Amino acid sequence: MNESEQDLKDQFQRMRAEDAAWAPSFDRVMSRRRARRRSWAPLLALATATAVVALVLVARHRPSSVEPPFTIAVGDLRMPTDFLLDIQSVPSIGRSDDWFANLPGLKGHPL
Repeated sequence: MNESEQDLKDQFQRMRAEDAAWAPSFDRVMSRRRARRRSWAPLLALATATAVVALVLVARHRPSSVEPPFTIAVGDLRMPTDFLLDIQSVPSIGRSDDWFANLPGLKGHPL
């Protein structure tokens, strides 16, 4: 083992001793854990009872029967573009030679 490895080993042992000085023993930690074990059953029962009471209160509360300010039937609503549905013929916008005067194949073709 060279000198740098020995220095690293010594430093690691010093740090481990510092940690061991304030850390509790494994047996103490395990005995404390067993002593502090709590039962969650009472807390769970209380939470369940609270949820049931809240659900019963919400289910019993019925909103008053207030009429809405207006009602819309399926055929009553008219949109601004509904007039297009009433047109009986297809509108034309002129002839193609008005639009594309330089295209010989489209001369006189209705758009």
